[in-house]
Amino acid sequence: MKLKVIGFSALAFCAIAHADDGLVVHFTIKKTAGTQVNSYTNGVLIRLTEASDITFPGQYEMHLESRDMGNGEVNLVVTLKDLTSGKPVYAGSGAATVKVGAFANVSFHQLQQASAKYEVFLDTSYGELPQPSH
Repeated sequence: MKLKVIGFSALAFCAIAHADDGLVVHFTIKKTAGTQVNSYTNGVLIRLTEASDITFPGQYEMHLESRDMGNGEVNLVVTLKDLTSGKPVYAGSGAATVKVGAFANVSFHQLQQASAKYEVFLDTSYGELPQPSH
């Protein structure tokens, strides 16, 4: 009987430790306008299920929505605005379901008349969320 109690305590501890895991999303945005190709790389740490608006001044604004699908997979929805011209220009949006630890190319839906084409590459991993101050 003692062994079962110890095993349950260990499982409870693992569940608590896992609850502190966040999602690191490292991304590269590739912008092609005519023959000119530019890329921008950055990363964020968010909760496994969270929606977040992130601004990279003078570069991009991103709405990133993550939903924990279970079994180590997350569904990521990305909406992107290009700020490089000084005004917010809709770059596109797309979604991908990816196993945490793997990467994905997000197929972007863009306006047909857009002057640039955007591609987004995502790499995912777990990262420890900061602990709140007490």
